Amino acid sequence: MKKRLIAALLASVLVLTLGGCKKKTDEAPAAYTVGDDQVVSLDSVMDEGAAILASISTPTKVAIGEGMEEYVYHYKKMESPSELAASYIKVLRDSEQGFTLTDADNYTLTEEPDMEQPHGDVILEKASAAATDDAPKIFQVIVSWSEYAVAVQVAQRDGKVLPPYVPEEEESGGYTPPKNLTEQLEYFNSLSPEVLGLPGDSMSEYRVYPADGWVRVNGISCRKMTVYLLELPEETNTYLGAFYLSSDMSQVYKQNDETGAIELVPVN
Repeated sequence: MKKRLIAALLASVLVLTLGGCKKKTDEAPAAYTVGDDQVVSLDSVMDEGAAILASISTPTKVAIGEGMEEYVYHYKKMESPSELAASYIKVLRDSEQGFTLTDADNYTLTEEPDMEQPHGDVILEKASAAATDDAPKIFQVIVSWSEYAVAVQVAQRDGKVLPPYVPEEEESGGYTPPKNLTEQLEYFNSLSPEVLGLPGDSMSEYRVYPADGWVRVNGISCRKMTVYLLELPEETNTYLGAFYLSSDMSQVYKQNDETGAIELVPVN
């Protein structure tokens, strides 16, 4: 469910670039607020005129009543969305704001995010002011960007921020160290596009962007690989799909963008 929410947020950034719009707003907030939680807004830390707050997506009364209160702030007309997102993420991670980089399952990430990708999202979390010993709760901020827009989602989630994920194999002693990012990228680019369900004869026709950190697919540590087609001469990227490569490079999974399901790809 969390992965679908993040995918939906990134999709909303892409829709905004095509002229889609949510609730209009005339006033940029100094802070984003959800319940008793508050975080400094992008508007407060960016240079004047660096971007425009185009719209705000707000929850319905029914959603709020069911504990699904979340807000998405959509920005456009910035010079470099990835750089603007990176500067805001840096502010959120400082000691004053106190957010931690995590994955979709609330595990702390040990790798730095790759802000060079044309599209991406970064999850930041800390304990919510509404948290209790019996009911832990997280204050979550997701920063997403496309080639033309940035979106910031704020919400409260059940749970707590966890330490870095340790595979069960490592805990039991039968552990095979994961391949590094370079090895994984080289292997993925060596695969046949046909095997991955992509057109073309070689992965050299595509741009592959590896994600930071690990996610679990069927209990296996995997790295997300997002594939784009570089269209010339415009040099624009067209999203083609998301794949997951296991840490030992023995298995590849593909995400079904219609259902959100992640399915095994027979590559051997």
